[in-house]
Amino acid sequence: MSVTYQRIEEELRMVGAIQAMNGMHIQLLGGLWRYFFISQMSAISTVYIPIAVLVGYPFWSSLTYLLSGMITILTERRQTKFMIPCMISINIFSLCISVIGLILLLIELAIAIFLISSPIWQLVSIRFL
Repeated sequence: MSVTYQRIEEELRMVGAIQAMNGMHIQLLGGLWRYFFISQMSAISTVYIPIAVLVGYPFWSSLTYLLSGMITILTERRQTKFMIPCMISINIFSLCISVIGLILLLIELAIAIFLISSPIWQLVSIRFL
């Protein structure tokens, strides 16, 4: 087995683990946003629904990241002619979902900067990103 092949196997394992961890982090972030949204409705009279929560991005994107991470790890363990194209296609789909998330984040940031005058929890949480 060549050194390049072993290095690619190690990188596949790391990429799969990173994708799965990103999926879990985004799921936790979505839960945090949901908690803040519910507490905002009860504590403050103004209700602002973030675009990412409205579209449900943290919930369906985390599933695609977890799925792509698991398929990448499975492909590293059992490489078949079916698994390699499946891994490539799910990773491309995951990349497209990431681009959608960046666009939603930029739209949310533009709305927060230009349209909202008083600081609310969305402004605080978006500055952490």
